[in-house]
Amino acid sequence: MAVYAVTGKLGAGKSLYSVFKVQQYLFQKRRVACNFDINIGKLLSENNKTANVCRLPDMPTADDIRALGRGDGKPEDSDFYDESKFGVIVLDEAALWLNSHDYNKSGRRDLFNLFILIRKMCWDVYILIQNIDVLDTQLRKSICEHVVYLMRLDRVKIPGVSQIGFIVTLGFWSGRLPRMHHAVIRYGAGQNAMRVGSEQFRGTSLYGAYNTRQKFYENGEEVGTHCVIPPGLIPRRVPAAKLNWGFILRATKIYWKRLNRILCVLLGAALTALVFNYFKPSSASVIVAPAAPSSIALDQYRSFKIASSRNFNGNWSYVLSDGSKQVTSDDLISLGLSVYPLGAGQLKLQSDKGTVFIFR
Repeated sequence: MAVYAVTGKLGAGKSLYSVFKVQQYLFQKRRVACNFDINIGKLLSENNKTANVCRLPDMPTADDIRALGRGDGKPEDSDFYDESKFGVIVLDEAALWLNSHDYNKSGRRDLFNLFILIRKMCWDVYILIQNIDVLDTQLRKSICEHVVYLMRLDRVKIPGVSQIGFIVTLGFWSGRLPRMHHAVIRYGAGQNAMRVGSEQFRGTSLYGAYNTRQKFYENGEEVGTHCVIPPGLIPRRVPAAKLNWGFILRATKIYWKRLNRILCVLLGAALTALVFNYFKPSSASVIVAPAAPSSIALDQYRSFKIASSRNFNGNWSYVLSDGSKQVTSDDLISLGLSVYPLGAGQLKLQSDKGTVFIFR
């Protein structure tokens, strides 16, 4: 069990640091209670159904904290004790209701006694305040075991280095460090207390998890301590998308990213099949001859050679020559001969009086 006093100037990142710690507790499936609104869906999955988060009033009393029960989720009469299972209570803007000026305020003694026994309730506590000296003296000296000092690095300039960097970059670098939150953890109050750790974080992913402009009211409308429903248990109705050009372009982009590889493979296969089918030679194709049988003697063509041949989409055409004259395959067909292509260098002529093979 540990009680942390998280200190820092305005805007130093105290709430961001507490949300950062809350996320770590939720990752470990431990209980969380805080006095500010928190969006669980920004810390965990939108489908999470097991987060155990309680919302305390803005300025909780001892009864509000006592209503939480044990921080480890065990029954009050259980003998189980494991500090790694402790829950966490985060109290923001403690300067408004735990300051040293209101030490005699009604309910303060009961709250102070409860903080003394908070370890027996299995809770870790983070108290967020601008300065540790503002906190009530009894709380500061008796229960605040650790003090966290927060600072924003983008508000710091390195003497000498920042000025030189500003000149070298021609003013493109302001000389400030990147926006990071630096936390120094000390055991006890005071800058001379022993340093026990440090943490650095950006926290940009946590901005939507809480409202940094939330106001705290002492006598406002409160509903008391209550549980926050995990986002996975809240039914969400997805609104119907408007069918317009923007929707069509987004849908096209989404499905193209999903199916572009498959579509490219199918398109390539289709183009390949089309090209092969278009240029596929057909050696068995027959140039149609007249139905009437021909009685032309084929001996006159035995001396002919194939001068040239051409295949267009599987249809062969030839030019035959014997050195003195030329004749085409179309001429032979018109004479009633049957022409059978056998490739670019061979041709078969057939009639009623026999068959002649002509070569190149």
